[in-house]
Amino acid sequence: MDWFIGREKELACLEELYSSGEFSTCAIYGRRQIGKTTLMSKFASGKRAITFQFSKGTAYENLSHMGIVIGSFLNKEEQTFDSLSSAIESLSEICRDERTIVIFDELPYLANSIPDSLSIIQRFIDRIREDTSSMVLICGSSISMMRKETEEYDSPLYGRFRNRIELKPLSLKECKGFHPEMSDEDLLKTYLTVGGVPNYHRIMNENTYEGCIKKCFLGPNAPLSNEAAVIIEGELSPSGIHSGIVSCIADGKRFQNTIVDALGISKTLCSRYISNLEKVSMVEAVNAMLTAKKKPYVISDNLLAFHYTVLRKFEPILRNDDVDRTFRLIKPRIDTLLGKRYELLCKSYLTSAYSVKKIGSWWGRVDGEETDIDVVASIYNKDDFLITLLCECKFRREQTGLPVIHELEKKAELARADYNRKYAVFSLGGFTEELKEYADDMGILLIGTEKLLGIRDPDAI
Repeated sequence: MDWFIGREKELACLEELYSSGEFSTCAIYGRRQIGKTTLMSKFASGKRAITFQFSKGTAYENLSHMGIVIGSFLNKEEQTFDSLSSAIESLSEICRDERTIVIFDELPYLANSIPDSLSIIQRFIDRIREDTSSMVLICGSSISMMRKETEEYDSPLYGRFRNRIELKPLSLKECKGFHPEMSDEDLLKTYLTVGGVPNYHRIMNENTYEGCIKKCFLGPNAPLSNEAAVIIEGELSPSGIHSGIVSCIADGKRFQNTIVDALGISKTLCSRYISNLEKVSMVEAVNAMLTAKKKPYVISDNLLAFHYTVLRKFEPILRNDDVDRTFRLIKPRIDTLLGKRYELLCKSYLTSAYSVKKIGSWWGRVDGEETDIDVVASIYNKDDFLITLLCECKFRREQTGLPVIHELEKKAELARADYNRKYAVFSLGGFTEELKEYADDMGILLIGTEKLLGIRDPDAI
């Protein structure tokens, strides 16, 4: 199976740079397992290219790796370099001999092992840009570090990588290509659990959602059981407090003041750490729409949400050999989580399908009890008029019926949604005939799984 799925725009961007025939550079960054190496390998295929894949090891190990790669490229014995400068000088000669694509994969690892490495890379680029038409690509899984080293003025690489590609998660439609034998419902559940990270989908190669969870998260050798900790520790420092904030949000402490109280840290420090988490797309604030007040936080990364909301609660039993029993025990909590993640997917669908000005949720109290509207969006319709779209999201197998709309209409009055109001219902299990007829008469959007998967086009608003 060809595992290169999606990324057509990113690949086209690299091809366009290369086809100019001039010297060019590009920085590629994105979270772990997002497909940076796969993208660069696909692009370099069939071209004269040399790839260095750095590790977390010592300076000696990374220089030894460069010696092996350069020696192999030149059809010689392993080269020995006593410094990064000497290795880079050899690489410069390769680029001068003939146009070459140079790939520095996981450059932050090299920077950590050799303190002046970025300055040496800077001089390498400045030298070969004058007399070669080669291309230099760098990548790294630490989004914050890659941004710092390519965008901040005091970095040696500032100005050398004006072309930048940040790889985002794949869409639900794209991820279907990893699971050709899986049902749409199980595909949706898999996506809501691990998001659009390609390598997770490669690993989750069972044909059912239950099989994927058992294989990848349960039992003594589950390959993704520790992935959440690796993500946090590799991106943020101190990892403990950042992890604590994510734990608070998973436990329902979704406002900053409740997080401050739970962790015993200052509001200023809490704000800084939440901002760090937002910058790397681990958490996000929910926009308070209509009459709602304050902004709660949610975990935006699906795998982190799954770990902190489900796995963390059952940690003592996750490595048991009886994965069938463990799955039965955690399934109710999984079902609750997937319902919440479904709301975020519905927001994402609206943002990609329509011209959304602002999107969020509404919440309030009715007769002393909490209630909410899952999704509220300000959207420009086909005539460029702004409308208020109020949505309910039903993640259940049963068909959704007319009572959902009547309840939504009541909530709309309480939320004072008076401006060009329109309704939509998302439903995993489809819709009753009664609701379909009512929706046709009243112009209500009904959005099922086929539309989420891109099998059917969005309705006009």
